[in-house]
Amino acid sequence: MTIETLAFGGEGGAPFDIQPVASIGFRTRAGIAAMDLNGMLYGAKGADPGSTLVLQTDEYIANMAIYSEDRVNGIRLMTNHGRGLSAGTFTGHEKKLTAIRVIGLGGNCGSALDKIRIRYVKAHTGSRLVDRGRLAVLAVIPQGRKFEAPMSNRIAHLAAVRHLSRTVFDTPPGDKTGPLLSGAKAEFMARTNATFGLSVTSQIAFDEQTAPEVAQGLCELYVPPPGMLGLQVVAVDVFKAHTAEGPLWFFPVTRPSIVSVPAGGRAALQENLFDLTGSLQRFFPDMAKAHRLRDGYHHYETEPALA
Repeated sequence: MTIETLAFGGEGGAPFDIQPVASIGFRTRAGIAAMDLNGMLYGAKGADPGSTLVLQTDEYIANMAIYSEDRVNGIRLMTNHGRGLSAGTFTGHEKKLTAIRVIGLGGNCGSALDKIRIRYVKAHTGSRLVDRGRLAVLAVIPQGRKFEAPMSNRIAHLAAVRHLSRTVFDTPPGDKTGPLLSGAKAEFMARTNATFGLSVTSQIAFDEQTAPEVAQGLCELYVPPPGMLGLQVVAVDVFKAHTAEGPLWFFPVTRPSIVSVPAGGRAALQENLFDLTGSLQRFFPDMAKAHRLRDGYHHYETEPALA
């Protein structure tokens, strides 16, 4: 699986940015006169309106056929839920895209839809959910350190998304890179958009959209009590990217929280967890016998001795 961007049509009209698809429809007049994307109309406003497809949770465009010459003549599309939409005239150069996951659409428009740009995951097969609500450790806060945590639930949740995105996709463990990781990253961004009402297709766009909100948020200061360490933990859903060679990836389902545990002893956690810091054994040597590597990630499995 790789991420590609293709464009179809002519060079007329003014460009509009690629954006994730929450809803889509087309207006026709001897071809595609306008595209209604997420409630915004790109093209001729007086053209004949057609039906609009509002995507459901975890629904995405999985197949497309585009017919174009010096403008976009016609489009057929189908989602992974089997719902379809077609508009325009099916003449000119035909291009079929199958087994894809559309990340976003953009193009050029003026008096018509002159060009459509499609950013998509090629040869996409969706990840499967392998664990729900598993704990993951994001930070260890030792004695003498101070830790600032956002007070807002939403901003704290956004911060966890940013942390996991960078941990999983910027520095993946072992050889979990390449096309399979690209497909998983597209799914991660789609889940981020659905959770927070955003419109992003990359980590850079996520940072740009959320930076003003995060900058205005208030933080509370955590200092470990005497004889204790702090652990920042978050509940995550765990996904596996289709094949045995595919990467494991995580999405936070709650805001993070901080728990205080006795220094030098066992981490007082009563369930399996992922250590995304790689440092738990250094602070809690007694946890070593519960340690396993799971797809390259440090994982601790509950044993009676740790209860």
